[in-house]
Amino acid sequence: ANEMYHYHRATIVANNDLRRGDLLFFHIHSREIADHMGVYLGDGQFIESPRTGETIRVSRLAEPFWQDHFLGARRILTEETIL
Repeated sequence: ANEMYHYHRATIVANNDLRRGDLLFFHIHSREIADHMGVYLGDGQFIESPRTGETIRVSRLAEPFWQDHFLGARRILTEETIL
């Protein structure tokens, strides 16, 4: 997750500009390192896999836990990265 968060071709996305497919990054075990990520689905929701062996689930970005651990969002698929 941390390498994707710092990927040089990814576009930094403001919270009010999130689109479906944007990657959301969180720090769960460390304040400085992105160690968890999800994919934004729209309407304040994202899909994530809590940890190996657990069920993939849809979570709400507005939940206090996610707000406390949110690092930022990145857009990988843009016209510049596809072409």
